[in-house]
Amino acid sequence: MTESNPSANGRTPASTVAPGQDVTERERVDEAPWESETHYRAAAKMAHLGHWEHDFRSGRTFWSQDVYDMFGLPPGSVPLGFEEFLDFVHPEDRPLLSHAIKAALASGHALDAEFRIHRTEGELRYIHTRGMPVRDESGEFNVLSGILQDITERKRTEERLRRLARQLLVGRERERQQVSFALHHDAGSLAVGISAHLDAVEEDIRSGKPGEALKWVKRTRELFDESLGRLKRLATQLRPPELDVLGLPAALRQYFSQATECGDTRIHFRETLGRRRVDKDTATVLFRIAQEALTNAISHGRATGVAVGLGASKKEVRLTVRDNGKGFDPSKHGAPETSQIGLHAMKEMAAHAGGIIEVDSTPGKGTTVRVRLPLKAEALGPGDVAVRRKTAGRGKKFRSVGRGPRPRSGSHA
Repeated sequence: MTESNPSANGRTPASTVAPGQDVTERERVDEAPWESETHYRAAAKMAHLGHWEHDFRSGRTFWSQDVYDMFGLPPGSVPLGFEEFLDFVHPEDRPLLSHAIKAALASGHALDAEFRIHRTEGELRYIHTRGMPVRDESGEFNVLSGILQDITERKRTEERLRRLARQLLVGRERERQQVSFALHHDAGSLAVGISAHLDAVEEDIRSGKPGEALKWVKRTRELFDESLGRLKRLATQLRPPELDVLGLPAALRQYFSQATECGDTRIHFRETLGRRRVDKDTATVLFRIAQEALTNAISHGRATGVAVGLGASKKEVRLTVRDNGKGFDPSKHGAPETSQIGLHAMKEMAAHAGGIIEVDSTPGKGTTVRVRLPLKAEALGPGDVAVRRKTAGRGKKFRSVGRGPRPRSGSHA
């Protein structure tokens, strides 16, 4: 007895019904590739999925066109068999994939595996497959039906995040070492000196030498003032109070003024914010980026001059740091490792604040860092407060252009 039922797509499958023989599962296996292709077509377009099905007894294999695209095969290519598919799989991943397939067929549980393939042009891609075993007419799990998904971009993103996490960890540890060094060698040694001076004061007082004791008191006060100054500089590096009290321009002026006291680099700062005041979160990001860019310019670029510009439009605030250092070739990752950590940190800070950062550099011609962040500003009074510090030493110069007087070499606050 033969029954024919038209299918949804117009095909008329034939089924033989015999006493005691249930062929429903076999019909389902025969129709599975067609039904599955229709079912997965929309999802494949949305999620870059490819559908596959293989009967390990008959050797029949079905691959959707999306799978051929993943392998770099043009439309109309010779149909792939299972062995041809394995030829695309990375040799190191074939044993694991074969074991996962055998385990799924033996247990009837879902197949879930990741592996690498070499496309026809040699490119390495990461693939994730998930499938379900299907019983054939013998009642055994001899058919696997599932999907393939290209997860290369996800894998690359995960690797970038892991690399960035390692770099940030190294950078954070470097900052801690610097703080520890400053506390131990600067504040710590000065504290020991103050203690020794106080011992001398006590000894002179007990010996009836008030004049000598007063001399030691004076020296102790000078040492204490020096210790306090070093602690203030350390605190400013960690978080300048001007950033919260007076705003970003004043904090940058203060920082640049201190930077010129410690080296021979000349810094030219031009600020054109007008009456706009940058919100604290954006100001913090811009200050940190300027701090990192200046550190890279001086420490790694050996720059003798740095020009910093800070301005804003109605929708964004812009920061530019341009130096005349030795530069590097970005395409060849020529920047030192510690400098690369700083560049990654700056990019992450800008992205987190909803902005973008561009780094242009040429060997022998310096580096330029441009940052643009969304502006959340409020109007100020008729002027900002400029913080000026004396910059001592020959050849050192700090020039601030914008609102408020300009601090110059030899001037006092």
